[in-house]
Amino acid sequence: MLKKNKEIVVSVCMVTYNHEPFIKQAIESALMQETSFNYEIMIGEDCSTDQTRSLVKKYKLEFPDKITLILNEQNVGAVRNMAAIIKASRGKYIALLDGDDYWTAPDKLQKQVDFLESNPEYSTCYHGAQLIDKSGKPQVVIPLPKFRKKTSNLEDLIQNDVFMASGSTMFRAKLFDYFPDIFFVLRNGCDWALSVLNAEHGLIGYID
Repeated sequence: MLKKNKEIVVSVCMVTYNHEPFIKQAIESALMQETSFNYEIMIGEDCSTDQTRSLVKKYKLEFPDKITLILNEQNVGAVRNMAAIIKASRGKYIALLDGDDYWTAPDKLQKQVDFLESNPEYSTCYHGAQLIDKSGKPQVVIPLPKFRKKTSNLEDLIQNDVFMASGSTMFRAKLFDYFPDIFFVLRNGCDWALSVLNAEHGLIGYID
């Protein structure tokens, strides 16, 4: 339900392509968030060849005030899809959630907004994530122990590659004016390159 103040505080940005087995759980985990603020769910559907597009359209019909769909007319790839969603978002903060991921805590968004509101020197915050295989069997927990420190920075990203699960991150919107061309050719543009662009403007905080 929308709060009385209609300002969108968080934009949940979700890229999806051929995520039919997973997309319902991803969207439901975003819808279950309990917050003191309004948030929107931005879904970029990239011409899936399965039933993903049909499923996200059904959720849009059920939650028209909460969900915004960007339905690509041709496949553009995950990086360009993500960039388009971020550009179209209205929130003060961006939370990433891929169509084959899901959140388990209903206060996830609230905790991260509270952290960024209280710590203006931070551009980004993240938390732990459990990787599981297609059968649901738990795999590795990330970040690795050495990255579970209160504060990281741009240098840490450059030296170590990305150490945050994309679905665990929240960052301040509009920290940079445009996506540089190199963003679209790097193999991990959605993760490492985006994190670097944000880390140029503030510290990275880990929420245990």
